[in-house]
Amino acid sequence: MAYDFTTLDPNDFEALVADLLSRSWGTRLESFKPGKDEGIDLRHSRVPTGESEIIVQCKRYAPHKFQQLRRNCKEEQSKLQKLRPKRYLLVTSVALSPANKESLVNVLAPWCQSSKDIYGKDELNGLLREFSDVERAHFKLWISSTAVLERVLHARIFSATEATVEATKQQMSKLVVHDGFNKSLELLKENHHVLIVGNPGIGKTTLARMLMCHYMREGFEPTWIVNDMKDAWTVAPSETGTNRKLIIVYDDFLGRLQFDSARFGKNENHSLIGFLDKTAKSANLRFILTTREYILEDAKRVHGAFDERSNELLKYTLLLSEYTKSHRARMLFNHLYFSDLPDSRLRKLLEKRVYHDIIAHEHFNPRIVESISKYANSRAISDEEYVAFVEQEFDDPSKLWEHPFRRDISPLARQVLIALWSFGGEIDLDTLKGAVKLHAELPIEQFTLKFEDAIRQIDGNFIATNRYPVAYAQTQHAIFVRFQNPSVEEFVKAFLSSEASWLQRLAEAIVSIRQVEVLSDQARSMATSNPVPNSFWISLRSQAAACEHAPDGHFINHLRHYKSKESCQTWIPDPPTPAKVTRELLELETEVKIDDERTEELRKRVLTKEGWEKHIADVFRDDSNAYTVLRLQEWIIESSGWGKRDKARSEMSLRQALLSKLPDGDYFYVSSLCSLVEAATLIKPTLTVIEQGIFMRAIESAVDALIDNETDADVLHSEAEELEALEKILGSSLNSWAEQLRERGSSG
Repeated sequence: MAYDFTTLDPNDFEALVADLLSRSWGTRLESFKPGKDEGIDLRHSRVPTGESEIIVQCKRYAPHKFQQLRRNCKEEQSKLQKLRPKRYLLVTSVALSPANKESLVNVLAPWCQSSKDIYGKDELNGLLREFSDVERAHFKLWISSTAVLERVLHARIFSATEATVEATKQQMSKLVVHDGFNKSLELLKENHHVLIVGNPGIGKTTLARMLMCHYMREGFEPTWIVNDMKDAWTVAPSETGTNRKLIIVYDDFLGRLQFDSARFGKNENHSLIGFLDKTAKSANLRFILTTREYILEDAKRVHGAFDERSNELLKYTLLLSEYTKSHRARMLFNHLYFSDLPDSRLRKLLEKRVYHDIIAHEHFNPRIVESISKYANSRAISDEEYVAFVEQEFDDPSKLWEHPFRRDISPLARQVLIALWSFGGEIDLDTLKGAVKLHAELPIEQFTLKFEDAIRQIDGNFIATNRYPVAYAQTQHAIFVRFQNPSVEEFVKAFLSSEASWLQRLAEAIVSIRQVEVLSDQARSMATSNPVPNSFWISLRSQAAACEHAPDGHFINHLRHYKSKESCQTWIPDPPTPAKVTRELLELETEVKIDDERTEELRKRVLTKEGWEKHIADVFRDDSNAYTVLRLQEWIIESSGWGKRDKARSEMSLRQALLSKLPDGDYFYVSSLCSLVEAATLIKPTLTVIEQGIFMRAIESAVDALIDNETDADVLHSEAEELEALEKILGSSLNSWAEQLRERGSSG
């Protein structure tokens, strides 16, 4: 493997040279501090202990920058005259020909005595081949190898927008390996999973990416979960004795900005704990989760079952104290050194010595460092204003996006960001365009041009666009839009909390039931601080009825084809789950407090056998939707505010629908049956003999299907546990069926 060393900053390069020469010479090299300029200096000296003084000069340039290297060497002569070393070695990342070396010897004479005193790119690669342990010790070096780089690029681990080798290398160049990396790695090695917890912007996702890259070098295939735990079970190896190795990252597994109780329900919690058990027993699985500290505590408070099992998650808390002053300095240097900021802007930062204040600042945050290093975020201001902008961002991190949002982007670009937020932060470009058009008062020709301009204006700073395959066949592709990072989404959410009129505008122009959910949650969160008028709820109710059946979808990690071991993010178009839609619409009814034909139609969906049969029919299409039926019935019983009579009528209608549909159904998972039985017994926990008999036959059918079709031992053992839960509801022993599933799981 031949490296070009371009992912290393000057400090990284110097540390690598010190390690290689120490091994080659068999003696420790002493490192000297930077010079009076107090910058991160390229002119550090290295001295072998106890020997005649040798100065080693490390100069890191791009491989083709020989002329720049030569000019810099000429400038070194005055310093060498003062040092007068007995021997001088030059080590550089530049590729050197014999003629290049002779030219440098002439420039550096008499201190540099021969071409043997000059190490170029080829000599360094030779030393790396000789001392492979040094290569393994330098994370940012081996991660830039072609083999690893192509896999990192393919998995889109670092770059969601620019899928090129150069863009990916640029991202990796900014990494700083801190103590948290080694601590998390230790937990992964011992227990095969780790939960990384920390405040917003502290670097949780970056740490997860670095850990993923480490395991990729060890031959693990990367998977980034983008939807729910079903993704992990789908890609995890299930074949007995398989040698396939997998590293899985589930970023923000409890929700991006707040605890997502709807997403993290009973099935998700059960699936997560089951997967942890699977991971612990497998030498070929590693599992990384991330979340914010306050979201984790909310989840434990709200979700009792998760709280009981949360101690099984081995937690590593990433604190600001993990970033020493040295780490902070290197992080800031790397981001500025590899940034696209103009040289004049960088010089101004040095002149004003702003970097001292940044490194010591109480609000130091990797995300802010990343933001100030992007030229797109400050293009519209002067170099002098940029210095003030940097100081302001650290003094008041909440205003990170305030100035560019209000002053630097067009009104239509603001509308795009607000519309994107209403979709939960990700949607295909065409759907987003259609939603923005509904409240943009422009002729179609003007709108199309201005919309394209708006996307270009915010792409790469506020948002990230990328092309993804659509549907399981992956023969079609579409462009999808996401927020660049969670801080943008947080800013837009905060902006809307203070500008309630925007919610009204959005409510009058929605195209998706997902927008109904997002807008409803936002309005309820503002109930005490900035309540929305009733006209908002009326508009939302009206639009929700029109888009109830509008297409929706979600991302999953999906295998590229049936023989492939590689997965990629794929958008799966999927109609909204009827039970989830019904619940959302009924919740709206409690806000508008209108009793009309629409209200009556919605109530019939859950107060009649025929209404429930439509919801159960959707479970036959995808039995994981059984949990949405349970959540709908839980809302009716616990939160609807309906009278006892209507609640009892709803449960009885659900039972009748189940008795009608279950004999004809072909259930595969016991867990889905468990959700349906639980939904039908929330008020009246006992079942009639006829009801018990029908449920028992459905369970027998599910067990037979599992024994005939399921090969994953963990799934079979998990389904056996679900049978034990069903025993308590049915009042009948299901032990023999549970044993059959366990035996099938143990037999492979």
